[in-house]
Amino acid sequence: MTATSKAAAVWAGLNPRQRLYLSTILDFDQAAEADIRRRSANWEKTPPASEWRQILYDIKLPKAIAGYSSVQSKLREAEQHDPGSGSTLAALERRSLVEVTHDHIYVPLLDMMVPRIRVRLSTFGRATARHGAGVAAPVSVPRGLLSRVSFNALAALYAAGEDGLVLHAKGTPSWETLVRLRNRAYDPWIEEFTTRSGEYGLRESRVRATANGRRHYEIHAACYRGLYPDIDVPDRTAAAHVTHGGLADHRIRTPKHLLAEADVRILSELVALTGKGSCWLQRMLLREISRDKPVPDSIATMRPGLLRNQVKDLARTDTPIQHLSGWPAGALAEMIELTDPAITERWPASMLVLTELGGQHFARHREEYRQLYPDLHLAPSPATADRDG
Repeated sequence: MTATSKAAAVWAGLNPRQRLYLSTILDFDQAAEADIRRRSANWEKTPPASEWRQILYDIKLPKAIAGYSSVQSKLREAEQHDPGSGSTLAALERRSLVEVTHDHIYVPLLDMMVPRIRVRLSTFGRATARHGAGVAAPVSVPRGLLSRVSFNALAALYAAGEDGLVLHAKGTPSWETLVRLRNRAYDPWIEEFTTRSGEYGLRESRVRATANGRRHYEIHAACYRGLYPDIDVPDRTAAAHVTHGGLADHRIRTPKHLLAEADVRILSELVALTGKGSCWLQRMLLREISRDKPVPDSIATMRPGLLRNQVKDLARTDTPIQHLSGWPAGALAEMIELTDPAITERWPASMLVLTELGGQHFARHREEYRQLYPDLHLAPSPATADRDG
C-alpha cells in the first residue's frame, strides 16, 4: 500500500469529529509554516521545526482567566469543543496522526507553573489531513534549484537583460533576496553596477544577472515552469550547453561510478591548477622571496593543489578530501605533506593535489559530469585518459 492510499484509508476510517479536529490542526500547522517562510525570506532567525510546529491546544486554567486557544476557538465555532475533546485527540494519537505533549508553562500573572497541552501533526497526519482537504502536498524544491522568491527575482533580472533593474526601486526584488543570489555557494548570480542617467548624469545603482545566473536560468527554465506554474517564466534569449526538459531531470540519481557535485567541483579545480602548473600557495611563496635570493627547489617544483580551507571555501565542506582520496577505484587526489620549514613556518603543512588516476577519471567522465551537473564550470579535459577511473 502506497503512502497516499494509506492516508486515504485512514481518513475514511475517521468519524466527522475526528476529521474536523485533524483538519483544524492542519490549518494552524500550515499558517505557522507560512509565517516561518516569511520570516526566513526576511533573514530573521527562526526556531527549529520541532518547536514551531507545536500548536497550543489548551492551558489548564479557568477560561475566564486564560481564555480559549485559537484551535479551541475554531472548534467551538463548529460546536465541536466540549469535555470529550481529550478522547478525540487520543484517538488521533493512537493512529499516529498527531503527537500530544503535556508539559507546564509559567504564567507571570499568577506567578506559577500551569499544565499545558500542545499538539503536533506527524508527517503521516499531515498527509492524511491534506488528503481529506483535497490539497496536494507542495512540491519540494529539487537540489540545485531556487526557492520561489529567489527564482522570481532571477526571472525578473533575466528579463531585464544587461541594463538590469534600479536598486531599491519599485518592481526590483528586495535587497535580502538579491543578497541570497549574490552569495551563492559557488559563484554569484547577480552583480551590482552603476550608470549615469538623466540630464545631469547622476549616478544610479543597478543590479543585473551575471553570466552564471543567466546560464542557470537557461538550463533550468523548463524545470521552473513545472515547479512554479503561476510565475511568469520569460523565454530564454540564448541556448545553454545543456538544457533540462523538466523536473524529471532532477530525479536522476548519481551513478555509482561518478562523484557527487561537490567532489567534482574540487576535482575540476585540481585539474585546472595542474594544467596551469601553479597554485595560490606557490604564488604567495614566490612573492615573499626577495629578488636577489634563489627560489628553493621545494617551492619551484611544488605540485599545484588546494589547501584544506580552500577546499572548504569552494565546496562549503571539506568532505571532498576524504571522498577523492578514498575513491574505491583508487585515489583521485591525495593530501601531501609540505616539509620545508620555509613553507611550514608560515603556511599549512599539507595540501590536496591531483593524482594521475584523478586526471584520467576526469578526462574519461567529463562529458557525463557536464550533463549531470550543468551548473558547474568544468576545467578542460586532460589530453589523455588511458585507464578507467
